[in-house]
Amino acid sequence: MASTRKDEARLSELQAEMTRIHTDAGDNDLSGEMRSRWEALETEQRTLNNRIARQRLINEYDRNAPAVPLDDGDRQYVQMGVGLLAAIRAAMGDTDREAGRAREASQELARRSGRGPQQGGILWNPAAAPRIEHRVVTTGQQSTSGNGSALVQHVQRADLFVDVLRNALIVARLGGRYIPNLSGSVSIPRKTASSNVFWVGEGQPITASDPTFDQINMTPKTAGAITEFSRNMVLQSSPEIEQLAQDDLARDVASAIDMAALVGTGTGYQPAGIATVSPNVSYSKSGAVYSDFTGALTRLETANVNASGWALGSGVRGALMATAQTGAENVLMGLNGSIFGLP
Repeated sequence: MASTRKDEARLSELQAEMTRIHTDAGDNDLSGEMRSRWEALETEQRTLNNRIARQRLINEYDRNAPAVPLDDGDRQYVQMGVGLLAAIRAAMGDTDREAGRAREASQELARRSGRGPQQGGILWNPAAAPRIEHRVVTTGQQSTSGNGSALVQHVQRADLFVDVLRNALIVARLGGRYIPNLSGSVSIPRKTASSNVFWVGEGQPITASDPTFDQINMTPKTAGAITEFSRNMVLQSSPEIEQLAQDDLARDVASAIDMAALVGTGTGYQPAGIATVSPNVSYSKSGAVYSDFTGALTRLETANVNASGWALGSGVRGALMATAQTGAENVLMGLNGSIFGLP
């Protein structure tokens, strides 16, 4: 190995001298003396390259050669306990006791195995090292504090980003109307009563009656959310933090509007939801659940309203699928997720 490094250093010197000759000649042909020196350098360069190639081939054979099993005498010999640091110091030429033992062990291993060390090297058998304690370099990937965790590559899979679970938006699916692009208070005219129809006899006058009207007044309500992130976060995040923040804020505001339309308290700065506007009907969580649903449909029909579906809280679906209809074996909610044909 030492001679190989020496040959490689000599190659660098040859290359530098040949570069100087080429620079001095410029665009002219080499003179007689320069040509002779160039040919000598070229010959030496080929010789060194061939020698380095042979040495590298021998080194590769040594690395790939099969191991030679040790016999009982070898096993007794390796009990000498030559450590790795002693082998390194021996290769560096140290003369202390441990380095001397490493050189002696290297010679004996070479004699027994029939293989010598590479030039300048020392044969060392790991089994010869003192077995004081057992240390393991671990990755720390299984909830442990591994000392090799800094060597483990972490692959950022932005394409598999996992978002939080959110409530389903159902107001629009149940027929709610969204009015976009509002800038101020809104008044919506509404007819509260129609003209009355009278049946009269021949020649009798019809009683006059007029429809009545009022207004649905809507005032602005403000809801919002704020998030902050640094410039470094913008530059380094994956997925991009700006897009994540935009999506998150939009979904949060949409969920707040949907919730307010259903159960908004109507107090403070929050609008009133359907469940809090009079008249409304409360339903018990136990008892005659079947009659509660049929009663709700009856009240809608009385008000000339066509039902579009049911808005249910969490846990209600499972309870209904376990509730039997009155006088029937079928459950109130079937596997198709509908109640009386309504989603």
